[in-house]
Amino acid sequence: MPAAKHPDYVCKLHKSIYGRKQSPRAWYSRLSDRLHQFGFTAAKSDSSLFVFSQDGITIYMLVYVDDIIFASSCSRASACLIQLLGTSFPVKDLGPLHFFLGIEAVRDPGGMSLSQSKYAMDLLCFTALTWTTASQSLCRCLSKTSCLQFRALH
Repeated sequence: MPAAKHPDYVCKLHKSIYGRKQSPRAWYSRLSDRLHQFGFTAAKSDSSLFVFSQDGITIYMLVYVDDIIFASSCSRASACLIQLLGTSFPVKDLGPLHFFLGIEAVRDPGGMSLSQSKYAMDLLCFTALTWTTASQSLCRCLSKTSCLQFRALH
């Protein structure tokens, strides 16, 4: 927050962000080291993805800032992982995944479906568009034939 009298001043932060005592890089390093001790390996394609695969149990863990989501082939392994992480870090289990980074996760008997429809609708509401006005705007850019085909789909 710049001050009008002293625009070149720098403010000193007295309280840590998110209640962490160490910097985010140090926290991530500590978490990464602990996961390696548990047998996880970091994915080469994404530094925030860790994979555990031993004795028929597979766990994928994704770390985003201070949020962690994971998927496991074994519910007992999930419970054990949460317990082990709790010995080194403050852990709060928020239960089954519903939303993460604008992606909605819906469970069904066949597995899990991922969708960004809520995110897309929120964007449309934010920009004051509805499907009607969106299709009218789109139809101005398209030929009449394309417009009729688009309306038939909705």
